[in-house]
Formats: sequence, C-alpha cells, structure tokens
Amino acid sequence: MADSVLVQIHLAGSASLAAAARKLGVPAAKLDADYGVVAVDLAASLYAVKLDKSEAGAAEKLGQGGAEGIFADPKIEPFGPPDS
Repeated sequence: MADSVLVQIHLAGSASLAAAARKLGVPAAKLDADYGVVAVDLAASLYAVKLDKSEAGAAEKLGQGGAEGIFADPKIEPFGPPDS
C-alpha cells in the first residue's frame, strides 16, 4: 500500500485486520495486509495499522474510532556509503 498512514488503535480481544477495520469504520481492504496488526503495548491493548491515506482524511473519524494520531512512517535506509 503505497499511500498509507500509520495509526494506533486500541483493540480488545482479537487483534486482527478485520477487528481494526470495524473499529475504524473502514473496509478491511483499506488496511495494509502486508503490514498487518503490530503490537505496540500489549498491556494497554494498543496496536498499529497502516491505513489507506484516502481514508485518513477524516482525522476526526479516527479519534472517534479509538485511533490515536497519524504517525510518520519513514522508510529506513542505510546511512552513508556502502561497505566494500
């Protein structure tokens, strides 16, 4: 999913893409299946998902769905010249 944003969401019970999509009120196809649902803080039932940027335009909706923020997700690349 090329144009996506990273959001955190509280999920009780099953931490699945389907559960995250229901909580956010978006179709499951709008979540990045390759990224999946990543545990951020298990004690707080906090998980991260990547959401299609077209759905993230309604930031107010995200807050109502139990999501927190729209976070940066920069590409991680090596720094400096490659080792020979």
